[in-house]
Amino acid sequence: MNSHQPRRPRNVSPWHWEWQLAAPLRDQHRGAFIADAITALGVFVEVQFSKISSAHIAVRERHWGNMVWIFDARGAHAEGRLRFTPPTSPAPVPFAWTRAPQYLTQCHRPVFLDLGRSAQFGLNLLYRLPDLYDRDIGLGNLYTAESVRGWMRYGTELTPWHPSIKGRPA
Repeated sequence: MNSHQPRRPRNVSPWHWEWQLAAPLRDQHRGAFIADAITALGVFVEVQFSKISSAHIAVRERHWGNMVWIFDARGAHAEGRLRFTPPTSPAPVPFAWTRAPQYLTQCHRPVFLDLGRSAQFGLNLLYRLPDLYDRDIGLGNLYTAESVRGWMRYGTELTPWHPSIKGRPA
Protein backbone atom coordinates (compact mmCIF):
# COMPACT_ATOMS: atom_id res chain seq x y z
CA MET A 1 0.00 0.00 0.00
CA ASN A 2 1.23 3.50 -0.89
CA SER A 3 2.01 5.36 2.35
CA HIS A 4 0.98 8.65 0.73
CA GLN A 5 -2.45 7.40 -0.34
CA PRO A 6 -4.34 5.71 2.50
CA ARG A 7 -6.84 3.02 1.64
CA ARG A 8 -10.49 4.10 1.44
CA PRO A 9 -12.64 2.60 4.21
CA ARG A 10 -15.43 0.33 2.94
CA ASN A 11 -18.21 2.48 4.39
CA VAL A 12 -16.97 5.68 2.68
CA SER A 13 -18.02 6.47 -0.90
CA PRO A 14 -15.31 7.34 -3.47
CA TRP A 15 -16.77 10.88 -3.75
CA HIS A 16 -16.64 11.38 0.02
CA TRP A 17 -13.13 9.91 0.23
CA GLU A 18 -11.78 12.23 -2.48
CA TRP A 19 -12.91 15.24 -0.43
CA GLN A 20 -11.44 13.80 2.75
CA LEU A 21 -8.10 13.28 1.00
CA ALA A 22 -8.05 16.97 0.00
CA ALA A 23 -7.41 18.02 3.61
CA PRO A 24 -4.28 17.40 5.69
CA LEU A 25 -6.39 15.82 8.49
CA ARG A 26 -9.40 13.51 8.24
CA ASP A 27 -11.49 11.37 10.56
CA GLN A 28 -10.48 13.44 13.58
CA HIS A 29 -12.30 12.56 16.81
CA ARG A 30 -13.54 15.39 18.99
CA GLY A 31 -15.85 14.23 21.73
CA ALA A 32 -18.58 12.00 20.31
CA PHE A 33 -18.04 13.33 16.78
CA ILE A 34 -15.62 12.61 13.97
CA ALA A 35 -14.73 15.41 11.55
CA ASP A 36 -14.67 14.36 7.89
CA ALA A 37 -11.74 16.70 7.35
CA ILE A 38 -9.86 19.60 8.91
CA THR A 39 -8.28 22.15 6.59
CA ALA A 40 -4.76 23.58 6.88
CA LEU A 41 -6.37 26.64 8.49
CA GLY A 42 -8.19 24.54 11.11
CA VAL A 43 -11.65 24.75 9.53
CA PHE A 44 -13.76 21.63 10.04
CA VAL A 45 -15.34 20.21 6.88
CA GLU A 46 -18.51 18.12 6.83
CA VAL A 47 -18.89 16.24 3.54
CA GLN A 48 -22.51 15.23 2.95
CA PHE A 49 -23.70 12.91 0.19
CA SER A 50 -27.29 12.35 1.31
CA LYS A 51 -30.21 14.05 2.99
CA ILE A 52 -29.60 15.26 6.55
CA SER A 53 -32.07 16.43 9.18
CA SER A 54 -32.13 20.00 10.46
CA ALA A 55 -31.46 18.64 13.96
CA HIS A 56 -28.24 16.94 12.76
CA ILE A 57 -27.21 20.12 10.95
CA ALA A 58 -27.71 22.21 14.10
CA VAL A 59 -25.80 19.73 16.31
CA ARG A 60 -22.84 19.53 13.94
CA GLU A 61 -22.65 23.30 13.44
CA ARG A 62 -22.80 23.91 17.18
CA HIS A 63 -20.18 21.22 17.85
CA TRP A 64 -17.66 22.20 15.16
CA GLY A 65 -18.16 25.96 15.19
CA ASN A 66 -15.64 27.04 12.54
CA MET A 67 -16.79 24.76 9.73
CA VAL A 68 -18.05 24.47 6.16
CA TRP A 69 -20.32 22.00 4.39
CA ILE A 70 -19.69 20.29 1.06
CA PHE A 71 -22.88 18.79 -0.34
CA ASP A 72 -23.10 16.52 -3.36
CA ALA A 73 -25.15 18.36 -6.02
CA ARG A 74 -23.72 16.52 -9.03
CA GLY A 75 -27.00 14.81 -9.88
CA ALA A 76 -29.12 17.96 -9.63
CA HIS A 77 -26.69 19.88 -11.84
CA ALA A 78 -26.28 17.08 -14.41
CA GLU A 79 -30.08 16.69 -14.64
CA GLY A 80 -30.52 20.44 -15.22
CA ARG A 81 -32.41 21.04 -11.96
CA LEU A 82 -29.55 23.23 -10.66
CA ARG A 83 -28.68 25.83 -13.30
CA PHE A 84 -26.48 28.91 -13.43
CA THR A 85 -26.31 32.07 -15.49
CA PRO A 86 -22.86 32.00 -17.11
CA PRO A 87 -20.58 34.41 -15.26
CA THR A 88 -19.24 37.48 -17.04
CA SER A 89 -17.17 38.74 -14.10
CA PRO A 90 -16.05 37.58 -10.65
CA ALA A 91 -19.35 38.97 -9.31
CA PRO A 92 -21.82 36.51 -7.75
CA VAL A 93 -23.50 34.13 -10.21
CA PRO A 94 -27.29 33.63 -10.24
CA PHE A 95 -28.61 30.11 -9.73
CA ALA A 96 -32.02 28.49 -10.07
CA TRP A 97 -32.77 25.14 -8.45
CA THR A 98 -35.88 23.10 -9.14
CA ARG A 99 -36.82 20.95 -6.13
CA ALA A 100 -33.91 22.17 -4.00
CA PRO A 101 -33.45 20.26 -0.73
CA GLN A 102 -35.16 22.07 2.13
CA TYR A 103 -32.46 21.08 4.63
CA LEU A 104 -29.90 23.38 2.98
CA THR A 105 -31.80 26.41 4.30
CA GLN A 106 -31.07 25.13 7.83
CA CYS A 107 -27.30 25.51 7.38
CA HIS A 108 -25.82 28.56 9.10
CA ARG A 109 -22.22 27.82 8.11
CA PRO A 110 -20.82 28.18 4.58
CA VAL A 111 -22.26 25.70 2.07
CA PHE A 112 -20.43 24.50 -1.04
CA LEU A 113 -22.30 22.44 -3.63
CA ASP A 114 -20.10 20.02 -5.55
CA LEU A 115 -21.32 20.17 -9.15
CA GLY A 116 -18.85 17.58 -10.42
CA ARG A 117 -17.69 18.05 -13.99
CA SER A 118 -20.14 20.65 -15.20
CA ALA A 119 -21.31 20.08 -18.77
CA GLN A 120 -22.42 23.73 -18.69
CA PHE A 121 -18.89 25.02 -17.98
CA GLY A 122 -16.58 22.10 -18.83
CA LEU A 123 -14.80 22.11 -15.45
CA ASN A 124 -15.09 20.46 -12.04
CA LEU A 125 -16.79 23.21 -10.06
CA LEU A 126 -18.30 23.96 -6.69
CA TYR A 127 -20.88 26.63 -6.01
CA ARG A 128 -20.81 28.57 -2.74
CA LEU A 129 -24.34 29.38 -1.70
CA PRO A 130 -24.88 32.86 -0.29
CA ASP A 131 -25.19 33.04 3.51
CA LEU A 132 -28.85 33.99 3.27
CA TYR A 133 -30.69 32.70 0.26
CA ASP A 134 -34.03 31.65 -1.05
CA ARG A 135 -34.14 27.90 -1.48
CA ASP A 136 -34.76 28.03 -5.24
CA ILE A 137 -32.87 31.11 -6.50
CA GLY A 138 -30.03 33.35 -5.42
CA LEU A 139 -26.53 34.67 -6.02
CA GLY A 140 -23.36 32.78 -5.08
CA ASN A 141 -19.88 32.10 -6.39
CA LEU A 142 -18.37 29.37 -8.55
CA TYR A 143 -14.98 27.89 -7.57
CA THR A 144 -12.91 25.26 -9.30
CA ALA A 145 -12.63 22.01 -7.36
CA GLU A 146 -8.86 22.45 -7.65
CA SER A 147 -9.00 25.81 -5.82
CA VAL A 148 -11.22 24.40 -3.03
CA ARG A 149 -8.82 21.47 -2.60
CA GLY A 150 -5.90 23.94 -2.46
CA TRP A 151 -7.71 25.95 0.22
CA MET A 152 -8.34 22.77 2.21
CA ARG A 153 -4.81 21.36 1.93
CA TYR A 154 -2.63 24.50 1.93
CA GLY A 155 -4.83 27.37 3.10
CA THR A 156 -4.62 29.19 -0.24
CA GLU A 157 -7.13 31.96 -0.87
CA LEU A 158 -10.40 31.04 -2.55
CA THR A 159 -10.99 33.19 -5.61
CA PRO A 160 -14.27 32.91 -7.51
CA TRP A 161 -13.96 31.42 -10.99
CA HIS A 162 -15.21 33.10 -14.14
CA PRO A 163 -14.48 32.35 -17.82
CA SER A 164 -11.66 34.87 -18.20
CA ILE A 165 -9.64 33.11 -15.48
CA LYS A 166 -7.16 30.35 -16.31
CA GLY A 167 -9.01 27.05 -16.43
CA ARG A 168 -11.61 28.20 -18.92
CA PRO A 169 -12.71 25.35 -21.16
CA ALA A 170 -11.43 25.42 -24.74
